Amino acid sequence: MKRTLQQKIHLGCKHLGMDDEARRDMQQAVCGKVSMKEMNTAELVAVVQHLEKLGFKPQSNGKKNTGERRAQTYASSMYFGRSWALRAYWKDLIVKV
Repeated sequence: MKRTLQQKIHLGCKHLGMDDEARRDMQQAVCGKVSMKEMNTAELVAVVQHLEKLGFKPQSNGKKNTGERRAQTYASSMYFGRSWALRAYWKDLIVKV
């Protein structure tokens, strides 16, 4: 999670046109530490929130949540797997009745 927050900070600073020196000055002002390596998760979140106040709007990368993808994959495998055979079986039963 720390790495993701660090990436957001770098992206936000780039979006706002900050260079490394300006970013480090902002980090010093927000949480008292110049290096992101020394910051804990709460401090990184505070820096991201400060960037959002300055106008940075983080965007998702368009990928679905991994859990959602797993569920969809499982559902589609069930649909094309065993359930397909069950549907064919039920179809045969209905036609015979």
